[in-house]
This record gives sequence, structure tokens and C-alpha cells, in this order.
Amino acid sequence: LRYVVPNLSRVSVSGRGTLRGNRARMDASMSERALRPEPVLGRRLKISERLARRIARDIIDANLPEGTPLPVEQEMAARYSVGRTTLREAMRILESRGAISIRAGSGGGPAVRRPRPSDLADSLELILQFERVTLTDVLKARVAIESTAVRLAATRITDEEIAALQETVEEIRANCDNHRIFLEANAAFHRLAVESSGNRVLHYFGESLKHVADGAVVGITYGKRRRLAVADAHEAI
Repeated sequence: LRYVVPNLSRVSVSGRGTLRGNRARMDASMSERALRPEPVLGRRLKISERLARRIARDIIDANLPEGTPLPVEQEMAARYSVGRTTLREAMRILESRGAISIRAGSGGGPAVRRPRPSDLADSLELILQFERVTLTDVLKARVAIESTAVRLAATRITDEEIAALQETVEEIRANCDNHRIFLEANAAFHRLAVESSGNRVLHYFGESLKHVADGAVVGITYGKRRRLAVADAHEAI
């Protein structure tokens, strides 16, 4: 597991600092160790995959905030002792996983980006499509995740979080004729309920499944009576 999710205890989002300070922290995190083979589930990773994970670890260890520019290609290739082709493949891997963004044009290049639930949703959706998973199965999984999250939230939720949940209920009732506001308030309630559990894994998987099977996207509509019923159900929760 340490190969897949390294140094979780050191991840932080605090502070931006200066560009020079950010670069210095990343410089310090790039040690002289070689890109050793890292077995995952009985297989050895390609050099570009190992390099991608190494760069991600260095970004996390250096606590670089989103938007921090990474060194230019020539400098990174020299620091990691790899060819430009391998480096470019590693950067494409990181971009596809949402860990960096690559800006085009003058002054562009790779920059740090924090992965989002929607990034996980894209990969998850492809897997589910190949497995021919039904919408019903996805919705059942959402219910299971949210039910677990709500049970956890009941043991730790704050007054502020309860007030935020209640606000979404009142917003639905006050705008029960407005389909757009209903969808936004409904989504906010589910997001806040899962976030209140304090478990980020449940939050990310819950949000990812919502992106995969969003009722509004697949054409599910709610009449006024149904919207008010949703508000009542949310308040009961």
C-alpha cells in the first residue's frame, strides 16, 4: 500500500509560500535515490510509471500548492536522470490522473494540480462501462456509501454542519418551483452529509459515484410534490 499511497501523513494543503520557497522545497525532496523497481500486486512498473509516482511523492513531500510551476523539461530530466521521452510519458500519466496541469503557450508548462473526485469518476466510469454495471447498481452503491457516512456523521457532526444541512432543506422548500435550485440544494445536502462523516475516502468515492450516475444528467426529473418530499426526507435525516 505504501507504493500506491505514499506518505499520506505528510500531505497538507496549508500555505502557499513564495515561488522560490516552493522550488527549494521540491529541490530538497528530490533526493539522489535511484528509481527502484516498485512491485504492485506482483508486477513491476514501467520506468515512466515509477517516475510519475516519484514526482508525485516529491510534490506531496514538498507541500507544493496547486498552481506551482514545475521545473522545465531539461532540468527535470537531469534531476531524475531519465531521458526526455520517459519524462514526457511520466508527465502524461500525471496529467491523466489530475496531479498536474500542462499549460500551453509562452510561459506555460507543467504545474501542480490537486486531483478531484471528478478525476476518479472518469476512470471509474470507464471500468463500470466495460463491466456493464447498471445504473441501479451504481445508485445502490451510493446509498451504501451515504448510509455509512451518515452513521459516522451522527457521532461527530457539529452545530455548524447541521445548520448548513438545514439551510439546503429550507432552500428546497422556498424554491420548490425552481428545478435548477432544487438540484443544486439536493446535491449540496448529499455532499455535506458525507463530508460531515469526517471520512475523506467516503467523500471522494461518494462524489465520484455521483458524477458517474447523476440523476439530473441521465434525465431524472422531480415534480413539485416530489421535491417537497425530498426536503421532508432530508430533514428527517
